Amino acid sequence: MILEGFLAPVLLSSVRACNTCNYQTQWGSYGSGNGQFEEPGGVVVDSVGNVYVPDGGGNNRVEKFDSSGNYLTQWGSTGSGNGQFNGPAFIAVDGVGNVYVTDWGNNRTEKFDTSGNYLTQWGSTGSGNGQFSGPNGIAIDGSGNVYVVDSGNNRVEKFDSSGNYLTQWGSKGSGTGQFDDPRGVAVDGSGIVYVADRVNNRVEKFDSSGNYITQWGSYGSGNGQFEGPIGVAVDGSGNVYVADGGNNRVEKFDGSGKYLLQWGSKGSGNGQFYDPWGVAVDSQGNVYVADLNNCRVEKFGDQVSSTSVVLSSSTVATTASMAVTATVTVGSGPWGVAYDSGKGEVFVANNGANSVSVISDATNTVVTTVPVGGGPIGITYDSGKSEVFVTNYGGNSVSVISDATNSVVANVTGLNNPMGVAYGNGTDEVFVADYGGNSVSVISDATNSVVANVTGLSNPTGGAFDSGKGEFFVENSGSGTVSVISDATNAVVATVTGLITGIGAGVAYDSGKSEVFVTQGSSNSVSVLSDATNTIVANVTGLNNPSDLTYDSGNGEVFVTNNAASSASAISDASNTVVATIPIGTSPRGLAYDAGKSEVFVANNGQGTISIISAPTQATQTSQTATTSSVVTTSVTSATTSLLIVSTSTPSLMVQPMLMSPYLEIGAVFILVALIVIYLVMRQQKSGAEGFQVGSKRTCPNCGQAVGDEEHCRNCGQTLR
Repeated sequence: MILEGFLAPVLLSSVRACNTCNYQTQWGSYGSGNGQFEEPGGVVVDSVGNVYVPDGGGNNRVEKFDSSGNYLTQWGSTGSGNGQFNGPAFIAVDGVGNVYVTDWGNNRTEKFDTSGNYLTQWGSTGSGNGQFSGPNGIAIDGSGNVYVVDSGNNRVEKFDSSGNYLTQWGSKGSGTGQFDDPRGVAVDGSGIVYVADRVNNRVEKFDSSGNYITQWGSYGSGNGQFEGPIGVAVDGSGNVYVADGGNNRVEKFDGSGKYLLQWGSKGSGNGQFYDPWGVAVDSQGNVYVADLNNCRVEKFGDQVSSTSVVLSSSTVATTASMAVTATVTVGSGPWGVAYDSGKGEVFVANNGANSVSVISDATNTVVTTVPVGGGPIGITYDSGKSEVFVTNYGGNSVSVISDATNSVVANVTGLNNPMGVAYGNGTDEVFVADYGGNSVSVISDATNSVVANVTGLSNPTGGAFDSGKGEFFVENSGSGTVSVISDATNAVVATVTGLITGIGAGVAYDSGKSEVFVTQGSSNSVSVLSDATNTIVANVTGLNNPSDLTYDSGNGEVFVTNNAASSASAISDASNTVVATIPIGTSPRGLAYDAGKSEVFVANNGQGTISIISAPTQATQTSQTATTSSVVTTSVTSATTSLLIVSTSTPSLMVQPMLMSPYLEIGAVFILVALIVIYLVMRQQKSGAEGFQVGSKRTCPNCGQAVGDEEHCRNCGQTLR
């Protein structure tokens, strides 16, 4: 028995690597049925892992799948009407899930919501500003600007998210900044634009205004060469992936064009291609390729080996006490959720239906639906005026709803793709993250007008008001920072660095600990900020593309939606660890804590429902799954009133908890004391026979003579072992 080893942590290891981009899976075959293709050209993955594929030929539609290739839905038919296609080519998704498709034969770009509902279009046949001659590649930058490759006119055109023409560059030729039948386009996190110049067999790199930076590639089949490059994509680290159509492979480069690796050959086997077109990369580093003539999509990904996980014990909430108690059907694409403490009602922003559903928490039913502006996302309850403020991302406005009449009483205009919104408790002001305007708009709830504008931000998404310090914390998705804005001066007073760039709209204030929790979607974590020091004090891992957060004041927990895993997790603010996770509806987004009933309302964006979760009670549990070799550990700890037994002979290791009553806790203490006493008695008895050790030597128990490894004392003959 080694008493000191009882409470030693078990360490395991896990590192992501994409060295060869190995084949993972595929889906699709020739046909017009669900999940089949006739001409899969482009491919794109949204922030939650949904895969969209434009299917041309005679199918003229867009198909949507989950990240494993399971068919979800489709839209489109042959024609030139709204939502119809004549040869859909490439596809892109913006930060809020809107889908943009280049309609090659109709010389236009069409915009849809994530469910395929038609929103708008722009373009016509020609060579003028905003016109097209065979549009192909399309990409969206962090500000929502849209880049379209106008192949027939050998140029790239840039538009805002509504289709308003901004600028263009390029002409026919082989010089720097010129094109000859350009196809794919991609934009990285810094706004750098990469264009696949097909006939010139190269990739050209530009800034967001179209100024030429560099190029790489030449005709051939060697490393870094091309034969008709088509699709191009950029991952979160700035690496560039190019679908090399004629060579039937994908090549990977760094952002400067340095060749890194390649995979693929001509054929129909796993990992082979027959004219690959579109290429896309998700937030986990998986690569999706539209294999045009094989009528399929292939997925490639990282190899996962062992990482470091520490297993320990703590007092947490059990999954047994956290459960979905009801499901409420609302409008299409529910996003933000807010609790109205004055009336015991929950308000839900239905992004796809341009409405707000009002749910009674007494009956868990929708009592009314309120029409609002285009693409509502964020929502907050203003307890000072008993009103609900809703951000309309597509309508560039905020709708103000009276909870007395459940009707819109005002519209605040002049915003630019507003997303997150929060009521400044005690300030009579509402703070709005103006994503497209790189600012925060401050709205007076007395006049329902913008009274201040805080500029200098970078694609702000979500925010939360810290009532303890009178500050608004807003996440800058474009710079990986959080700006702290004083409500007294309406100015940035601090900036918290060290976060991850990319959409991560969740921010929540924990009044119990004076901390702010921020989702980090691309790193599958939540960062915890101290409002005293404005620094990151902890990072909560083990999540899956976390989207939004809410604080449960009753239990001292923060709830977070795992968008990619269709689940919700509870985080203990005492230990800053995930203490429970349960499955809910598809692609959850926003959520809100109902203090009146100790329930959490979660918007399932992918299926148009609200899951109602009972807030978990506190109990003791430690549970962590990992991969390792055989491990046997026993641990008793009265401090957390739990008995942990770890025993496995398989690669899957699970720490199983045994929950204890107060009586068992007392018993556990006595057991621990008894074990210590037994150990000391055995040690004493053993020392009587073997002799005590002094430093690295022993002494004879009979005469005290120093002895070594001998069996008998050389002085008195005492048997030593």
